[in-house]
Amino acid sequence: MNRRQLNVHLMVDVAATVVCALGAALTLADIHTPVRSGLVATALIVGTGWAATCWINLTDAATAGTVALATGLSILFFFALFFVEIGWWHPVGSAGVLLAVAAALNASAAFRNLLRKPVPGDPAVEAAP
Repeated sequence: MNRRQLNVHLMVDVAATVVCALGAALTLADIHTPVRSGLVATALIVGTGWAATCWINLTDAATAGTVALATGLSILFFFALFFVEIGWWHPVGSAGVLLAVAAALNASAAFRNLLRKPVPGDPAVEAAP
């Protein structure tokens, strides 16, 4: 990955961390605002998907976004089915915990990307000033 791709990856990591942390805070603190439902739904799909797939070095943004969305939906559906199946359905608390875990994973990925260097053999790195 070249420097530009690493910077974009880092920005998405930070954005996903903020969205997941804000969604977790609003959910666990039971704060009702007009934007809570949209923010939490977005965080549950995009944030958890990115937390699970940000460790894969995908250089194409469209592919990375598609994989993250599909993974986020899969995690959300599995999470819901698991709790329905075991008979312990507490969507507010469990969604808040899932978002807190996703925020922690996204934050660790952001920290990892801060320490990461571009690949030396990459032609885009060699051509950069």
